[in-house]
Amino acid sequence: MSKPKVVILGAGYGGLKTLRKLQQANTGAEIVLVNKNDYHQETTWLHEAAAGTLEPEQLVYPISKVVDTSKTTFIQDEVVTINKDSKTVTLKNEGDISYDYLLVGLGSEAETFGIKGLKEFALTITSIPSVKKNSCPYRRTILKMENGAKRRAAYDHCRRCRLYRYRVLRRTNEPHSGTCEDV
Repeated sequence: MSKPKVVILGAGYGGLKTLRKLQQANTGAEIVLVNKNDYHQETTWLHEAAAGTLEPEQLVYPISKVVDTSKTTFIQDEVVTINKDSKTVTLKNEGDISYDYLLVGLGSEAETFGIKGLKEFALTITSIPSVKKNSCPYRRTILKMENGAKRRAAYDHCRRCRLYRYRVLRRTNEPHSGTCEDV
């Protein structure tokens, strides 16, 4: 009897957690991990990089740190289609790969929670490239607030903190307030 083939699409939290559990369990299954990047990004910290308190490079680590190459094959590629009937996944560069078991964890999309105007006017941060693209506008906005505060006569700490306050709507739907010490 041939060993079962497990294909994991996506190296986010769910994909990597499953991969580690399968590798530790020594199931004997053939494990294949597919991800478009050769790194994992800590998405729960993206707002920190956008605000400038962390560098984007601090939020990534290579997938090779998690993959045990004796138990797992890593393919850096993009998923084009999933065909349930033939139990295959078509990849952009590698073509078709078959599976017995499939885990799909291909990322997320920004959620607006029904807030009008958020999609049109907010700067969305969902990945390292989006942080690099949007962090300058975030920083400019915060610096503008800082300059406006300096022009005002009131410099007491509490007043300045109120002027510096900004909000980041995190994926968990918990608003996170920054303070002037974070800027």
